[in-house]
Amino acid sequence: MKTIELKIKMPDEYFELLQSMASKEGFDSIDELLVDKITDILKFEKYYRELGKKIF
Repeated sequence: MKTIELKIKMPDEYFELLQSMASKEGFDSIDELLVDKITDILKFEKYYRELGKKIF
């Protein structure tokens, strides 16, 4: 398994929104929320590539 470490700069309002989303969706941290959302995107990308289409 590989590891990616990101440093993301964003406005305070976006950070607060991410904190709120993580809390509402039951994640312990913003990191967990982001990993979950990125995983969802990659699953869809893999599925569409298997169909011979690309979404991004």
